[in-house]
Amino acid sequence: MRYRAQIMIKGCLQEFGMNFWETYASVVSFEALKLVLLLALHYNLLCEHIDFVIVFLNGPIGDDVEIYMKTPDYFNDNTGRVCKLLRSLYDLKQAPLIWYTRLPETCISVASRARRWTMACIGEP
Repeated sequence: MRYRAQIMIKGCLQEFGMNFWETYASVVSFEALKLVLLLALHYNLLCEHIDFVIVFLNGPIGDDVEIYMKTPDYFNDNTGRVCKLLRSLYDLKQAPLIWYTRLPETCISVASRARRWTMACIGEP
């Protein structure tokens, strides 16, 4: 039998201006979506949608940002200690922005052509 452990942060408890100052949600432009669908229709290609939830996990948090969280109840030793996050967690308000700042270097590592296409579809923040 396998067991999995998961630590989540309660993003709903984060307050704007106190716990975070900016968020980001990348969205494909409607024109890019129409173009892709028209090309798929023209060349009789199959289109599929994939939602990458795991993309927000483990993005390295920059040195200029410090994010702390309370220890989970099962780790609580009543000392009042907190954990400094080195990588983003699921449901963290800053997770999409952390992912988006890493997107260009990831695309460059795959191929420079992929970077231009991805940025054209998603757009600059």
